[in-house]
Formats: sequence, structure tokens, C-alpha cells
Amino acid sequence: MTTTLTTTLRVFDEQHPQTLVLETSDGDRIADELRAIGVRFERWAADAQLPKGADQQTVIDAYRSSIDKLASSSRAVARSTFTSRDASIKLSASKAT
Repeated sequence: MTTTLTTTLRVFDEQHPQTLVLETSDGDRIADELRAIGVRFERWAADAQLPKGADQQTVIDAYRSSIDKLASSSRAVARSTFTSRDASIKLSASKAT
């Protein structure tokens, strides 16, 4: 069984927080919107099949090449968080200061 995860960006109006300004799952559009505010966005494919309920180390190992690439580029600092329920990984990066 293969699970496909999607990323959705939702932007709300600052003055009227209940007003949705943008909603998209298009990776290129998300990258463009986030790049405009200095945020790097990438979608990664795992290097290995992840079993349901995979532990944190298994997930990190499956994404190791992408994590290493991110960590070595632009002197980035990578932080990963793991949710074991759906074996997903969320990575964020910011420039080292």
C-alpha cells in the first residue's frame, strides 16, 4: 500500500483572519509564495519504501540523501519532526546566523 501525502498552503488576510486569500497544493506555487518571504520549500521522495508505523530512525534513513543535501547547502540548519502514526516527516530549514 502506497500513501501519498500532500502539502497545502493556506494564506489568510492579516486584517480579516477568517478570510482565505490563497489555498493551493501546487508545489511550484507553494515554493514561489514561500520564496517571496524567504522560506525554502522542497518536496522529497523517500529513498526507500516506508512501512506503516516506521520509527523515527527508519524515516530519517529513508530521507537521508535529501537531509544531507539540505544540511550541506547554504549552511542550513535542519530540524526534523516525526509523526509515527502516518510515518511522515516534516523538515524545516533556516539559514544559520
